[in-house]
Amino acid sequence: MEYSVIQVGSINELKDAVRKMIGSGWVPLGGMNVYSSGDHGSPDYYQAMVRKLDNVASSNAQMTDLKTEINYLNDELTEWLEDH
Repeated sequence: MEYSVIQVGSINELKDAVRKMIGSGWVPLGGMNVYSSGDHGSPDYYQAMVRKLDNVASSNAQMTDLKTEINYLNDELTEWLEDH
């Protein structure tokens, strides 16, 4: 799972940024937040975003793990057979 936070200076910028990230597979996590550090500064707008890792990349990583495990077990079996 990937996690990112958008921080912009206006609600319209936030809308545009969230829409763009949704187009790339991201999903808003919770509601937006607004923070102003003082009376004179304009507020900042925040939105947490998440997305699942690419299924193909995950599948490739799982296949690599399985191949490593199979090779290890094969080596163990070969050693056992040589000893018996």
